Amino acid sequence: MKVKFKNLVGGYTGKVDGLVIYLHKESGTYVVRRAPRKNLQEQNHNITSTSKNLWNIHPSDAYKNDLRTYIETYKRSRIKNKKVFISWNNAYYSLLYEMQRRMPEQVDLKTITRQQIMDEDLPCKNVASAVQAGLLPEVKGWQLLTSLI
Repeated sequence: MKVKFKNLVGGYTGKVDGLVIYLHKESGTYVVRRAPRKNLQEQNHNITSTSKNLWNIHPSDAYKNDLRTYIETYKRSRIKNKKVFISWNNAYYSLLYEMQRRMPEQVDLKTITRQQIMDEDLPCKNVASAVQAGLLPEVKGWQLLTSLI
C-alpha cells in the first residue's frame, strides 16, 4: 500500500506496530506492508548453534588483523569469480565452512574448539595455512599471514 505522511521525518524507514515502512527507490514512494511472520525450523537452530560455537572460539586480534590484511589484498587482486569479503568475520566464516565442506569427517563446526584446531593442526589455524590448503584464494603476500587463531 502506498503511504502519504503528514509530517514526514526525512527518510523514515523501519518497523512499527507489526508493519514495515520503506522507500521504494525506483518509484520514490513510501510503501507499507505487514512484517513477515517467521516460522522457526530445525535449520534455524542448527545455524544458530554453529554461529554461537564459532564465535566462542574467540580468534586473536593478530588473526583478525591478518584476515583484514588478506581482505584488503584480495580486493586489489584480479581474481575471476571473486567472493565478496566485507569484514574479517565474513572471511573467517567462509574459510571455516569451506574447511567443513572439504573435511566433513574431521570437522564439525557445531563442536569445534580452539584446542581441537591446534591439536589436529587444522588449516584454519592461520590465514597462510588456509590459503595453502585452498580454503581461501591466493593473494600477494599470503605467506606472511601466520598469526595463530
